[in-house]
Amino acid sequence: MLAIGAKGVVMSSDKIAIDARMVVSRQYGIGRYLYNMLRKLFELDHNNQYSLIVNNDYLAPLAEKAPNCRLVKTDIKWLSLSEQWRLPALIRELKPDLFHAASIAVPVIQPVPTVATVYDLIHLAYIDSHYLGYLAYYQLILRPALRRTRRVITISENSKRDLSTYLGVPPKKVVIASPAVEPEFRPIADRGLIESFKSARGLPQRFILYVGNRKKHKNVSGLLAAFARFRQMTDRPLSLVLAGRADQATSSMIAKLGLNDAVRFAGEIGETELPLLYNSAEIFVFPSFYEGFGLPPLEAMACGIPVVASNNSSLPEVVGSAGLLVSPHDPQAIALAINKILASPDLKNDLSRQGIARAREFSWERCAKQTLGAYQSAISSS
Repeated sequence: MLAIGAKGVVMSSDKIAIDARMVVSRQYGIGRYLYNMLRKLFELDHNNQYSLIVNNDYLAPLAEKAPNCRLVKTDIKWLSLSEQWRLPALIRELKPDLFHAASIAVPVIQPVPTVATVYDLIHLAYIDSHYLGYLAYYQLILRPALRRTRRVITISENSKRDLSTYLGVPPKKVVIASPAVEPEFRPIADRGLIESFKSARGLPQRFILYVGNRKKHKNVSGLLAAFARFRQMTDRPLSLVLAGRADQATSSMIAKLGLNDAVRFAGEIGETELPLLYNSAEIFVFPSFYEGFGLPPLEAMACGIPVVASNNSSLPEVVGSAGLLVSPHDPQAIALAINKILASPDLKNDLSRQGIARAREFSWERCAKQTLGAYQSAISSS
């Protein structure tokens, strides 16, 4: 289809359906990525017509601001067996020029040109995440589905390599659309605000911070071991703060290491509080074994907080030279990196400045443009 754009220029106009059923919150993972990408996409593209397939009204305020966007509500459950035939039926009914499966819920039957987003392959790449259900899904559903898609979007060079290694996706078929951080993640100059937040949360005056879940690949056990070694090599009065509520497994590890008096749980942190939590910290440590991207280090850097992160998977792409990269398998190396930053005010300030600059290199506008480019390429390819 054709439409008349700005200044009378003839532009192509396509109907694009996007599966957004997984967006139920902006606080974590896929939902946050897709919400921010869509927000910027609708700001940039007033030409194509978008249908967002949803299970709820969470994206209604976003769609209401975009005259070229509508919500299509369905009761098709995300990552259900029935979506493999019900989703293609809905796509046939909508008759779009392109369908975007914005998560690993990719139908094998694809009535129209299809783009899929695969964020990471942790269940294949990280051995402790080898769950039988995921393995079966990846091999029996996702692999043949990706073979049929026109383009595959992912979020890092590391995930692009994994797509080729584990699922045989040709690199030329893959488009990288990396995430970014929201403007709220920035240095907060109002120290009174920071102190009030710490007081309300019962946080220590000076602390090392970890933000993320506590799944095995996040290596919280390695972080605790490194913190114990750090305490042995210095008398600096720093605590370790873990975002989220206490859990039995982590509490047991803390007790075994004799760290009960030095580790705090920050409790559940809301979207508006997260920048305050980062700004309250002295240093951020993220010793994950595997990441598809690794947003928490980028958030910390955007807030001007020095970062120690793993030297594997996608994290070197995210952190670059703006933080200290260490082996997540070596608690001593992690402890030494923490101590190195805290022992040198010049290094700490330098990493703070570099981190802020590094975070600015990632933008949701670029992410949306890369996604739009994938759409255009998929529609035009034979």
